[in-house]
Amino acid sequence: MSNIRPYKTPCMTKNNFMATHRKFTILFGLFAAFLFAALPCVSFPAKTAAAASPAKAETAADTVALPIVMYHSTHHKKPGKYNVTPAQFERDVLYLLEKKYTPIHVADLIRYAGTGKIAKKPVMITFDDGYTNNYVHIFPILKKHRVKCVMSVIGRLTDNNYLKDDKTVNLTRAHLTYEMMKEMRDSGLVEIQNHTYNLHSFGRGGGRYGLKMKRGESVADYEKAVRADLAKWQEKLERRAGVHCAAVAYPFGSYNKELFRILKEMGFAAGFTCNEHVNRLTRKSSLFSLGRYNRAHGKSSAAFFKGMGIE
Repeated sequence: MSNIRPYKTPCMTKNNFMATHRKFTILFGLFAAFLFAALPCVSFPAKTAAAASPAKAETAADTVALPIVMYHSTHHKKPGKYNVTPAQFERDVLYLLEKKYTPIHVADLIRYAGTGKIAKKPVMITFDDGYTNNYVHIFPILKKHRVKCVMSVIGRLTDNNYLKDDKTVNLTRAHLTYEMMKEMRDSGLVEIQNHTYNLHSFGRGGGRYGLKMKRGESVADYEKAVRADLAKWQEKLERRAGVHCAAVAYPFGSYNKELFRILKEMGFAAGFTCNEHVNRLTRKSSLFSLGRYNRAHGKSSAAFFKGMGIE
């Protein structure tokens, strides 16, 4: 018989258990207090408005501020109200790029209306009338900096191009040829738009002032004249240059509500005025009264664009 007795676990009485529990609770409390005192202070950021309400963030993104610049001709030695030097134009382009603006086309606006997607800070560079100097002076700058531009061309002046003589083009008067327009369009940088075929006139001798209705003219007669002129230029541009225009630049900025209806029925999507304001657009906004700032010679790029809120 062995003298070794089996080991018996001591019995844990209720009093022993309660005493042990109290000691454990006190020690754990002291340890926890020490641990949190040693930790650095950590703050948790509150939810931002965008995180708390994604719908509001999307609504804000659906509103676009679009400044549009309106240029006309370029001249090295005779800048003025409607002429800037090529060097000034390039400084303007560099200023816009420095401020992180992205030049866009009318096609980009149309796409925005459908998808809601557009450049973060869009701007539009436009040239009216369609001077040959836009091809000679401006197109190389656009290619150099890979910048988009919209050129609205007068049809009659393309067909009756001014020549200094039989061989030399007068850059201050000559207008874009179909070949020039096609080349620029094919680059993907220049978008050609309609500036009427033969309605860019001051209305002398009882004629029409731009796209305004004549005094006493019926809506039917006005519509017939406008449709015929714009359709003639559309057909020629498509046949001779492969260009389909989606917008009209109104001569002298003249327009009316009847014109908007006619343009929409003809399949146009936008129209340029000469009203100077920054466009505030949503996907449902009408694009037939886009405002533009005329760029005249005299101000620095910073001073000019400051008036448009670009600084």
